[in-house]
Amino acid sequence: MAITRARDKQWVFFSGDQSKLGKESLLNQYLEYIQFHEAKSLEATYEEDPFLEAVLAEVERRKWKSWPHFMLAGIVVDAVIQTPIATFGVNLVGYPGPYQDALTVAQIGVLKRSGLALFSLPYTLWVHRKKRCLEAMANFKA
Repeated sequence: MAITRARDKQWVFFSGDQSKLGKESLLNQYLEYIQFHEAKSLEATYEEDPFLEAVLAEVERRKWKSWPHFMLAGIVVDAVIQTPIATFGVNLVGYPGPYQDALTVAQIGVLKRSGLALFSLPYTLWVHRKKRCLEAMANFKA
């Protein structure tokens, strides 16, 4: 068994048979705990957001790939987009609702160190200059 002590993410590798561990075994309790919390973190629910849906519809229309509510280093990025030239996170800003707040400077730093470039997309710019926003996304180099 190996367990990392990383600051942002922990990896656990267990090559044994967990069913052979006793129920009272601390190792078995630990493995059950992390399996439960991993499953819980994947069950997160997200509110509908018309801004995000509009952006994802345009992304799909261009046949780009997208992953909404992408979690990296414990931070939920509004969406990750893959265009023909780059893959990057999109930080939707300004639409009233669950995604109106920009990521903090600390969160941006963590994502940058994780290797994810961010494209900030203000709602007002999307409304008034959608074509320009999409061109900027298409040419964004991470």
